[in-house]
Amino acid sequence: MVKQSKEKTTSTINIGATKAHKIRASLKGGYDNLLATKNDFKNFWRDYTNIVGPNDAQCVVDQLIIHRDNYQNFHFEYKLEDDVLNAMFWVDETGKENYSKFSDVISMDATYRTNRYNVIFVPFTAINNHEKTINVGAGLISDETIESYTRLLEAFLSSHKKKPTMILSDMDAALSSSIAKIEPDVVSNSDFKKRINQLVYNMNIEPSEFENKWDLMLHEFHLKDNKWLVDMFNKRDKWIPSYFRDIQMCGLMKTTSRSESSNSFFNVFSIPTNLLVNFMLNFDTTLSKQCHEQKRLDIASRDTSPQLLFPHENLKIEKHASLVYTREAFVKVHKQIKKAFYQCFQNNSVSIDGHQQCTILYKEIKLGKRPEFKVSFDAKDETIECECLHFTFFGILCSHAFRVLIDYNIAMIPEKYILNR
Repeated sequence: MVKQSKEKTTSTINIGATKAHKIRASLKGGYDNLLATKNDFKNFWRDYTNIVGPNDAQCVVDQLIIHRDNYQNFHFEYKLEDDVLNAMFWVDETGKENYSKFSDVISMDATYRTNRYNVIFVPFTAINNHEKTINVGAGLISDETIESYTRLLEAFLSSHKKKPTMILSDMDAALSSSIAKIEPDVVSNSDFKKRINQLVYNMNIEPSEFENKWDLMLHEFHLKDNKWLVDMFNKRDKWIPSYFRDIQMCGLMKTTSRSESSNSFFNVFSIPTNLLVNFMLNFDTTLSKQCHEQKRLDIASRDTSPQLLFPHENLKIEKHASLVYTREAFVKVHKQIKKAFYQCFQNNSVSIDGHQQCTILYKEIKLGKRPEFKVSFDAKDETIECECLHFTFFGILCSHAFRVLIDYNIAMIPEKYILNR
């Protein structure tokens, strides 16, 4: 028998019996059309709690085992200690599909006390191509220890067979230690993200100072052997602002924090008096809503057309972008196309080993200079690369690249450069 570790004699849910009775009467058109009384609602909840309460954890585990046995892609693991539910992790087919497409950056948040047993809910979330929060797994643990987090992360990796590039989390020491223990080459810890952003965007330091601080930062966070960070450091003169402070650049490595979004999305689960059964019902309902929203946005992107800025110029690449990107992604791509049209122009072009080497000038003047970028373009293999590395960091082509594509009358964005469609 699976039990919970703490039993209480009273409980309520977020909507009490009195409020539920009032809502039901409203839906029925008035109290005269409602046979059940307010006391009937109270008695039902009392009986429900008394019957389900002692078997609460067992009901949840049994239900998830049924799902695991009947759905091939449903993953469920749990652990007992002295017949008490100590931890569990689960992810359904939709969560696995989400992870297969959007596994670069994963957020973990262990701040939710889910129910009257004070069990901790740990959602794993990602961001989809509509820039919405999506679920890629969920866990319940009884305490915030390194052992508990380690077991949860092992279950997560076991279910997906593939590790993320980065895990964003709060500053919990046990969680950070668990991530480093399980996957030491996965970038984690929100403090590291703050530190690297502060360092990268500091326009007032010399390159030598940047290099010293970068080295100290990697040493502090035990990331000296991280291949991706080593590669990025080797390219530092092409993307770190301190190396070209006279050129206006956007934040190439800046990422939007998703922890707040995750918190807001899962706040519905932080009702301290819930039974586990109620919690799972809320969880399934919210994921259903999430899937519905994903489908709605997919349909909107498929069946509607955004307003184009250059229809009369017959700018075919703008039209193509409107067809292949989601509405949310198109807004960002369109911004680069607009800049390419109004703010960039080609200064010169030479052919080097079959590649067109184009110099693109950016019209905005800063510090008395016009920023200049070199773009390499090969029409044969549809390869285009700009030294600003905008595509590398943001996953969309920059205005300089779009300027070259426009100048050479390219009608379609090369397939390899269409991400988050």
